[in-house]
Amino acid sequence: MHDQHPLYSYVDLNRAGHALLELVTEPQLKSANEAALFVKTLQLLLRQLGTCEGTMEDGSLRADANVSLQFLDQGHVPDNVWQSTARGVRCEIKNLNSVRHLTRAIEYEVTRQISEIERGHVITKQTRFFDPIRKVTVLGRSKEDEKDYR
Repeated sequence: MHDQHPLYSYVDLNRAGHALLELVTEPQLKSANEAALFVKTLQLLLRQLGTCEGTMEDGSLRADANVSLQFLDQGHVPDNVWQSTARGVRCEIKNLNSVRHLTRAIEYEVTRQISEIERGHVITKQTRFFDPIRKVTVLGRSKEDEKDYR
């Protein structure tokens, strides 16, 4: 990091020594249960390959979920919700540390987005986090451009 001090450069050693593997799927999972099954299958595969323990609770595996709604009947949805594709605007839920939290976060986020649309609000690109105590997603930050998702 070259912008932290006028005379020195710094090295961020966060997670140094730990390999990071990131998998990104196509937007094809249709439910929280499908996402949970995907993560459970991935855990089994990683364990069988000896890649890692795949234990979400101890940090050797984390999941992020992008949730966007796609309505089959667009007649009742405000025009300003739709983009150039048939999918709605996605909200990213970061750093989920159990399959149960993944499932609950997705279920809550789907319900939240439906409620917002039904009230006439526009879904905006956001990074959200899951609060397991309250069982809700909370806003982390808004996202402006596609590059914010890299």
